[in-house]
Amino acid sequence: SKNNKIYAVYQNGNDSIDCLIGAKKDDYKDKIEIPKSNWAKFTLNTTDDEYVNEFYKNILNGWLMSSGYIKNNDVPNIEVFPSNMEKDGFEWEIWIPIRKAEK
Repeated sequence: SKNNKIYAVYQNGNDSIDCLIGAKKDDYKDKIEIPKSNWAKFTLNTTDDEYVNEFYKNILNGWLMSSGYIKNNDVPNIEVFPSNMEKDGFEWEIWIPIRKAEK
């Protein structure tokens, strides 16, 4: 299918983060519902842990602070990967749930 992607959903617990991995299909028995949200989407071409961690920090402490939005903590972060990750430098996305900052 043209939407042949892998979704990683990160739900924050009290002192842990749950990572759920799956694909968007209607025939799975196990499903989680992601609440509707506005999203800030960022595209990367590296999976280097140090770079990705720094990128997340820049989103949360840089871009988000100056965007007029805040992170919607009622909705989990999502990462979207291609189903084929064999080649280095594949394109993937970070989705941060956002809502307008109150004035």
